[in-house]
Amino acid sequence: MPLYAFLAALGSVLGCVLLFFIAEKGGEALFHRHAGDRAHAIRHWVVQNGFWGMLIAALLPPPTPFKVFVVAAGVFEVRLVSFTSAITLARLVRYFGIGFLAIRYGHDALPFLKQHKWSVALVVLAVAVTSYALSRLILRHRPHPTAPN
Repeated sequence: MPLYAFLAALGSVLGCVLLFFIAEKGGEALFHRHAGDRAHAIRHWVVQNGFWGMLIAALLPPPTPFKVFVVAAGVFEVRLVSFTSAITLARLVRYFGIGFLAIRYGHDALPFLKQHKWSVALVVLAVAVTSYALSRLILRHRPHPTAPN
């Protein structure tokens, strides 16, 4: 498990760094196209929060639009060391956590899920709603500084 978790984290970090460099070289149009009306809020979040902002964005489960944060980090020139450190930590936590759960529960997971399907469904729903609420809170509309008040 440690090898698989490490390689999954490494692949994810390398992919994010590649996207970071692409965005740094000219991804502002791409960023604005995918971020839409949330572009200013995402820019504000990435620039203001640096390491912690990227760490939180990387740890939030789907449907959080994580790649938009990666592109924003490149476009708005977040320090590469800070960016890479946050992504690495988040991915190691995520993949080693999943690996731990797989080892801990293994074959017992499916019978448990079948036996507690409604409880599991409610927990999954709660996580999805919480993730959505957190992403909306992070990306809440902030007026553009050049916009009239």
